[in-house]
Amino acid sequence: MVETVDKPVSTALDGVGGTSPWTNEDRRLAAMLYLTKGSYKAVERATGIPDSTLGLWSKTEWWAELTTECKGIVEGEIRSGYLAVVKAGTKQALEAMDKANTSQAMTASAIAFDKIRLLDNQPTSIGIKVDSGGVLSKLEELSDRLNQREASVVSDIPAKQES
Repeated sequence: MVETVDKPVSTALDGVGGTSPWTNEDRRLAAMLYLTKGSYKAVERATGIPDSTLGLWSKTEWWAELTTECKGIVEGEIRSGYLAVVKAGTKQALEAMDKANTSQAMTASAIAFDKIRLLDNQPTSIGIKVDSGGVLSKLEELSDRLNQREASVVSDIPAKQES
């Protein structure tokens, strides 16, 4: 069964085709399916276009341009899905703030929000600056105190006398 996907508006395929049995529509579909399915074999099963043909297409300039355009469409669809999860999770969390599943809704919302941040090449965590020098000096002070106590305890233990 042949699948359908949103078509990019592209000039990448202008002049491509000639006597090929495959239409530019077939090529667009193959590019979109390759990006969503991840392999030529999967595209072959969905469209009937041999994976060897897809491999040849992948070496052309028009394929590179077309898949770049298709990638933008796929990323937009993914982003839209993540936004829907964020909205639904936030809505549920707001409606059920005092119920047990609130944390689950917020977790789903936070994960989806992190995905959006990743798509935007933004950090997904907030860092805090720590005065490492202050922490280090405290650790050294504690270490010195511990060493002094150990030395004190060892000196209080009478030496075993041999008979």
